[in-house]
Amino acid sequence: MLVGEAVRRLRDNEAGLVQLEGLRGEGEWALMSEAEGRELAGALAVNTTLTKLDLSGNSLGEEGGRAMGEALAVN
Repeated sequence: MLVGEAVRRLRDNEAGLVQLEGLRGEGEWALMSEAEGRELAGALAVNTTLTKLDLSGNSLGEEGGRAMGEALAVN
């Protein structure tokens, strides 16, 4: 699933979306960028349905990782 689609579904609190794995970015080699990581983090901060998140194989970078940690801390 592309990050953009995941963000939309997370913000909509889609009932059937309980886990995310294998997220792909839209950039080079389909790795998630720092900007996409920040966008995903914002959606995670407001989502109430997700119970499992696997971000392995992505390159969130320091800023994306920090945003992800902050989002998960409030949710």
